[in-house]
Amino acid sequence: MFRDGLITKADYEFARQHGFLPNEEHADSNFSMDGACDRRIEVEKSPMFHHKITIPRIPSESSRSTYLNSGHAKLNELTRQLQSEKHNRRPDLSGDSLFAGVSGGEPVYYKSHSVDAAFLNKTYDLWPLAGTNYGLSGSNTVLGLFDHGCVHVNHEEFTNGCPRVFQVSYEISSNEWEHPTEMAGFMVASGVNTNARGMSYAAILHAYNFYDSPFYGYWFRDVVDMANASSSNEFQVSANPYGTLCGWTTFLYNGDLEWFWLGDMVISTYEDYKYGFYDSNTTRRIDEIVYNAKTYLPVFSTGDDRRINKSPPYQPITHAVRIGSVTGWISNIHAVYTNRIDCLSPQAVAKNVLTVGAALGNTNISQSVVWSNSSIGPTDDWRIKPDIVAHGVSVTSVFYNEGSPLKYSSTSGSSVSAAITAGSLNLLVELYQKLWGTNSRPLSSTLKALAIHTACDIYIPGPDILSGWGMLDTEAAAHMLLTDNESGISAHIKEFSLPNGGAINFMIQSTTNPLKLTMVWTDPPGPCQVPALNPTNLMLVNDLDLRVISSSGNTNYPFCLSTTNALITYHGDNIRDNVEQVMIPVPANDEYRVTINHKGVLSNGIQDVSLILSGNDPSVFSNDTEIVEYYRVDGSNLMRWVSNPGVYYQIQTKTNLMIAGWAPSEALVSSLSTTVLYNTGSDLTNELKFYRVVVDH
Repeated sequence: MFRDGLITKADYEFARQHGFLPNEEHADSNFSMDGACDRRIEVEKSPMFHHKITIPRIPSESSRSTYLNSGHAKLNELTRQLQSEKHNRRPDLSGDSLFAGVSGGEPVYYKSHSVDAAFLNKTYDLWPLAGTNYGLSGSNTVLGLFDHGCVHVNHEEFTNGCPRVFQVSYEISSNEWEHPTEMAGFMVASGVNTNARGMSYAAILHAYNFYDSPFYGYWFRDVVDMANASSSNEFQVSANPYGTLCGWTTFLYNGDLEWFWLGDMVISTYEDYKYGFYDSNTTRRIDEIVYNAKTYLPVFSTGDDRRINKSPPYQPITHAVRIGSVTGWISNIHAVYTNRIDCLSPQAVAKNVLTVGAALGNTNISQSVVWSNSSIGPTDDWRIKPDIVAHGVSVTSVFYNEGSPLKYSSTSGSSVSAAITAGSLNLLVELYQKLWGTNSRPLSSTLKALAIHTACDIYIPGPDILSGWGMLDTEAAAHMLLTDNESGISAHIKEFSLPNGGAINFMIQSTTNPLKLTMVWTDPPGPCQVPALNPTNLMLVNDLDLRVISSSGNTNYPFCLSTTNALITYHGDNIRDNVEQVMIPVPANDEYRVTINHKGVLSNGIQDVSLILSGNDPSVFSNDTEIVEYYRVDGSNLMRWVSNPGVYYQIQTKTNLMIAGWAPSEALVSSLSTTVLYNTGSDLTNELKFYRVVVDH
């Protein structure tokens, strides 16, 4: 299956009309459209690639040996030389402006601020500076960052007051890089320069450098560090602004910038199969980590492979390829991904992560548009990706380059959006712990569901392969947490443990507002598959089904992506995604029945599920504080009580009401409906016991 459909150019035209992109006839080939300034394309010339983790082979075995013998020291020296050259050519614009285009033959520069991103993604509304009731800054929280290279931890934005950024793995001063330092700034910069303040500007950041693997091939150190950090509950959110390099790229060979095609010539001489592919070495391992961790959510960037300079200016052109162990020069014609669908790296197609693309934000958030360079879906198995987008164009952050006096600079890309989103979601973690206790941790699926449910739709109603479920709206997500907490009965945010063969079933009452339900679950890792071009094998393991049924019997189905036209969605039985959303724009003033079932047999016998509801009347749910006492006689083992669906209950026992203290049972009971039946089990001692049921907070 070959997908060659072009997407709409509305977002591209918007960007051009508003001065973010140059007209083609004035575009300067010396400037990269990924980041829109020369410092981005110069990084592309280095063997260390922005937003990538695969290094291209060089064009001959003899040259390869010579190059390898030089080792990492020579690589670092080459990169520093390139970075020095790029700063010598950089115009003097106070260090925080960047090239946006050409007008009347003159270069035009734009300046934006990290604090602008906070406004446009509505993260600023959560800061104490906003004067709202949230008062969040990331205090007493820890974030994670995975990137190649080390953060310059001694930057003034990270040491103001006390050190807050720690290079946890493989700290080598010579490997302090621009990209991870920028990402750290978007997340936790303290605001010495107020324009560069990070989203969680008072948080601690643990940075992981996976630049320690073999020089060639995939770098898998990231998944090892992710697994270790998540198993120790080191943090709940991390930024992962990188991905496998796919399609076209450039590299230095004998002093010249040459083109390299990274596709597997055996699988396809035209397309790179890695785009949209669920890879066993990367995608599957990431899903496995998140599935096992339960409360850890990585935020991956989509990549920026739709940019104009991602491919040669013309074809055919002599370029390097690698077939098996042989590198050679050919002049085949390969796919160009500018304005194409299906250009996500394997990391970005993982089911259980939050995949974030770059957008041009607008003060009217619904008028935001996807940045023309940002990679889009769908995945090979036709899942909806990205999940959301966030402002990530021309944003000021901290900067570091050895020998450069610059402390701040501007950049663009999905890496920016991912780091900003991770820092913003961390504020939701802080709020969650303020509301429900410092030891409370939402499921990663709950955090993901919050971001998706409250995202602002910016294209067609429902999801799409450009913006996913919409534009990040941090304040709307925070408001949902507050509203749910104020209800006291988990009326809007619910977590279930669905057993094999079980079903979730309860009633809700609509209001005059649109009724929306978003279900997300952390799915077991998908099946292994051999590399192939656009395989449509389903990667979903546990197929859950959300339905909302009116009193008249009309069933409302979730959104699905059309497999014949990736730009179209419809309502039906979604058999591909572990995100399902039912939207009823104009509900009847009536009761609706919510059901969640599953097909087949659940892997591992149980599945945790997160459900977000809005537009429902919370008064129909029972009071969480109710305590039911039960006295067992005549060998009866069943307990029954009226419950609140989505709440976990603890069974407590005692044999004498005259003594203090209740003994808790080992397992919690997940309420799947408005009535719970619980079997206490047999008691060989035939001892009379008193039971009570309390809500587990």
